[in-house]
Amino acid sequence: MHRGLERLASEHQSHPAGALVDDGRPDGSLRSLSPDAGPPVLMAKRGDRRALAQARAANYLAGDEIARFLTRVNPSHWPPRVIKQTIATIVELTLTEALARVHGDYFVDIVAYEQLHQEMLAVADLLVDGIVNQFPEMFGTSSLA
Repeated sequence: MHRGLERLASEHQSHPAGALVDDGRPDGSLRSLSPDAGPPVLMAKRGDRRALAQARAANYLAGDEIARFLTRVNPSHWPPRVIKQTIATIVELTLTEALARVHGDYFVDIVAYEQLHQEMLAVADLLVDGIVNQFPEMFGTSSLA
């Protein structure tokens, strides 16, 4: 692990961002907010369109919560509009991939998977850049921008 990341992790509890992670959720982490493609897949298999629409909406709401959290902990480097759109794209591609697989549309499944993979790599870069720019002293740099 990078020296700066180790220090950031060890200071997690004392940093204001650390307090936001423990927001009373059952496991005290963002993991409990993660969008879950399982319910939409189950509803699609059952052919329950109304429940599928509700499960999809729940995934977008979870994505919105994640976007709000990220923009709250690093508003200068993770702009709300960019983060919300990025997370919504990830949710949409995840659902597209999962539902395509359920329906046996493997071409769409593969294309969505590749798009999702590329989007996740871009998000990783965005998040790393934001962390390094927020805490340049921890990474031995003045900024990545």
